[in-house]
Amino acid sequence: MIIAITNLKGGSGKSTISIHLAVALVQRGKKVCILDTDLEQRSSMKWSGDREEDYPHVSVFGVEVQQLVKETKKLRNDYDVIIIDGAPKIEQHAEIIMIVCDLLLVPLKPSILDYRSTEEFILSYRKVKTLKEMKGLSIEAKVVITDADVRTLAYREIKEVVEQLQEGLFFTIPHYVAYQDAIKEGLGVTEYDKGKANEVFSEFADKITAVVEPV
Repeated sequence: MIIAITNLKGGSGKSTISIHLAVALVQRGKKVCILDTDLEQRSSMKWSGDREEDYPHVSVFGVEVQQLVKETKKLRNDYDVIIIDGAPKIEQHAEIIMIVCDLLLVPLKPSILDYRSTEEFILSYRKVKTLKEMKGLSIEAKVVITDADVRTLAYREIKEVVEQLQEGLFFTIPHYVAYQDAIKEGLGVTEYDKGKANEVFSEFADKITAVVEPV
């Protein structure tokens, strides 16, 4: 399965989710790679460079968006899950990513400005979904609220709005410093943390696993 994690809005948590999800899926016995398409940041590739060899291997490749069709075809037979760490800002790039993926995770920070940008992105997704279905292909989108303080009014308002979308709200990932601290150490949060951050992300990874391996 190809899972794309992308949004047109920068800073929404794409690389953070890509990295931690890759590690969590590897821990569940999957062979996983990350395709880092953000030519400016290369966050996933930098994380890979910091990862020690003692930990389970997660392959990370730097790939230009225009090469995704070719690269994903080549890698499908070698990996159970391909995670695309999507590049922000360029709508045409996002549409290419949506064309090649089976599952689209849309990270969204709980602010009205982020939501407005994401709303436009979801409209693009619906267009691509229609085109893929006309060709007998499928794609499913899941909205994930990230870096959330669930006690705030801002979060509750965005949560209510997202739940009204036809795509709905798939999961909320609260703010924990462990998510960033783990990345600095070349780890996934499920390797680094033994507390709430691990517990929450493990629940998220379990839900993704259920999508990857439907009963």
